[in-house]
Amino acid sequence: MMSDVIHRLGRNICIKRALLIFALVFFYCDLAIYLSLAISARLEPQYWLGLLMLLTIIWSVATPRLRYSFFNTPLFIWCVLFIGINLASYFLISASHIEQFKGRIRDAALLLTLLSLFIMLADQLIYLRKFILLAVVCGVIINIISIFHCDYLIPAQYGDACRSAGLYINPNDSAIALLFGMIFSIGTIPKAWRIVFAFCVMIGVVVTFSREAIAGWLAITFMFCILGVIEWRKLLLWLAVSTVSTVLLLVVAIKTGILNAAAVSSYTVQLRRLVWFVHGLRSGASVDIRLKLLAKGWEMFLKHPWIGNGIGSTDHWNLPYSTHNIYLYYMDDFGLAGLLLFPMLVWSVVYGSRGAARTIGWCMAVFLLLIGLFNHDLVHSYYSLFSLALMAAMTRSSQHASVPSADAQMARLQS
Repeated sequence: MMSDVIHRLGRNICIKRALLIFALVFFYCDLAIYLSLAISARLEPQYWLGLLMLLTIIWSVATPRLRYSFFNTPLFIWCVLFIGINLASYFLISASHIEQFKGRIRDAALLLTLLSLFIMLADQLIYLRKFILLAVVCGVIINIISIFHCDYLIPAQYGDACRSAGLYINPNDSAIALLFGMIFSIGTIPKAWRIVFAFCVMIGVVVTFSREAIAGWLAITFMFCILGVIEWRKLLLWLAVSTVSTVLLLVVAIKTGILNAAAVSSYTVQLRRLVWFVHGLRSGASVDIRLKLLAKGWEMFLKHPWIGNGIGSTDHWNLPYSTHNIYLYYMDDFGLAGLLLFPMLVWSVVYGSRGAARTIGWCMAVFLLLIGLFNHDLVHSYYSLFSLALMAAMTRSSQHASVPSADAQMARLQS
């Protein structure tokens, strides 16, 4: 009797989409982190992870045909390798840190849980991409609002007075999440409106003042043009118009004395953000810090190039930040083997993709490999793990005739 009820639930489209929305809101939109930091420390993220795992296990009973289909995916194999190398490092190198070790096991568990959920709900992934489109639009609006109300969503102890972050607390995370969302969702809207959507996302990215994300946006739109997602002519026209508009605004601001650093204390918070960005570009203070982190990370790698320095080696050194480079981050922990860990992850989520999934896969691969040069949290952030699992599930569904391809789903959706 109970099994019959569960199987009937397994065919309920509303429940399927409700599960996807739950995963989207709490992990792509980072609500699980936001609730713990901005609302109550008692709402720890692992509680939501546990709930997602429980729901996924229950749903696997409702869909036995797909229950074990994720075991032979390249991403599953990568996760096994990732857990294995962390276990070996933790037990063999005494300098490893227990908190980072437990965190990475949780991250791998979340990645596998999301992968299995998306594979089981493969017929609903096109609707998940639609939901992501809505989440991206909301994220852009929230980032713009944050320019004018900096403490509205984020407590003062977590916020950055110069930058918008939305629900992600960290401005860089907010910008990168928008870019992941743009990659997945741009194909769900008519081609004539894609360039408009891309520039709306650019606005949401620019107000975070994340230079790595701005570079990522340029790389993604370049790939979109190569793959025919958007048109070159429209992109160049919009870039020219936005560049000229920005230059004119800066000229007016400089001529009117708005960017006079001596009078920063009398400016509104919004103008101080603009001043911070302009003077930050000129002084290169942030670049100097990152170069120092890279030099320190390289020095640490050279001490133990073969076996590494143990888990969390750069999370507990005498500098305020880690390497800001995921390749060096894992090299410091695991030695030379760590250099291949992230590229193998990227390969595992895009290998074998076909049709629309192949187009998304190319953009995802270029973006991940680029942004990894400036970010070391891509295998730790929830929105990133969500995106990796979704890409892997889309790749798998594109390989099987039993699951409608992304192209077929989109044609049915737009008919």
